[in-house]
Amino acid sequence: PVILAAMAPNVLVVHPSLPVTSVKELAALARKRPGELNYAVGAAGSAMHLGAELFKSTMHLDIVRVPFKGTSYGLTALMAGQVQLMFPAAGGAMLHVKSGRLKALAVTSARPSPLMPGCVNRAFSPSLRALIASAVDCRNSVSIHKS
Repeated sequence: PVILAAMAPNVLVVHPSLPVTSVKELAALARKRPGELNYAVGAAGSAMHLGAELFKSTMHLDIVRVPFKGTSYGLTALMAGQVQLMFPAAGGAMLHVKSGRLKALAVTSARPSPLMPGCVNRAFSPSLRALIASAVDCRNSVSIHKS
């Protein structure tokens, strides 16, 4: 038998220098700068990769995929400013968000994640399905940006 043993959301994180505080602002910036924003992915076909591709296609964005050998390499590149955004697992990004090295914009779960406390539930696009069925907007969550 097949059972669901665990669920963990991914989180849309950006480099703190990116002048955005919401998914809407990120989409607007990407539309102003087509082909200039890069997103990190680990394994091809992973939840991180598919989430980014769904975001890209449903929001009609021209953002560039940059593959890495794994999530940790992508997170390192994001924190170094070599790429601008990523959809890692919330657990892997949590400490970097709390320390201010990354800025969280949304999680890919329908409800706020205990890993990203204080996020207000706001769907950013009703057309996003599958991995990004709805989002939790994190821009008002002061507790995860400052520790």
